[in-house]
Amino acid sequence: ASEFKDKSAALVEHMNTNTGLKAVISGFNDPTGDPATNARLSKARAEAVQKKLVDAGIAKDRTLLEKPAETTGTAATNAGSRRVDVMLRE
Repeated sequence: ASEFKDKSAALVEHMNTNTGLKAVISGFNDPTGDPATNARLSKARAEAVQKKLVDAGIAKDRTLLEKPAETTGTAATNAGSRRVDVMLRE
């Protein structure tokens, strides 16, 4: 939990300073395993990040879960593909 807090501190501070921004949160999975299970895992990852941002003081209506067109990550390793991306949007 503290690792997320450390890594998200700059994001939270930027969102608090720029109140017109929304966090668009997308979950990804690696290419192995059952696609339906992977879809649930990707969504759960995104929801966990959304909850952490809300817990950090960001209004929930400033967070948006968005399923990416391609949910299978393209990182060099499977572990790297199991991730959540947060993009800022006005």
